[in-house]
Amino acid sequence: MIMSPDTINSVFSGASERLELAFLNGCHSTDRCEGLSAGQLKIASVGWSTRANDKAAKRFVLGLIESL
Repeated sequence: MIMSPDTINSVFSGASERLELAFLNGCHSTDRCEGLSAGQLKIASVGWSTRANDKAAKRFVLGLIESL
């Protein structure tokens, strides 16, 4: 299911004020990331501008988690 940027913002608006990063590991998710980074929420976000390859997405998220 693809959520609109407004829906994503609504979901994250109830998150803790300590939330600093959102990782949207899905195909063509940059518009949703831009919505989180802009406006009132100002949450840093990472997403895909292209179709996400499952293996590449898994490697990326594991590397991201390890680096945090």
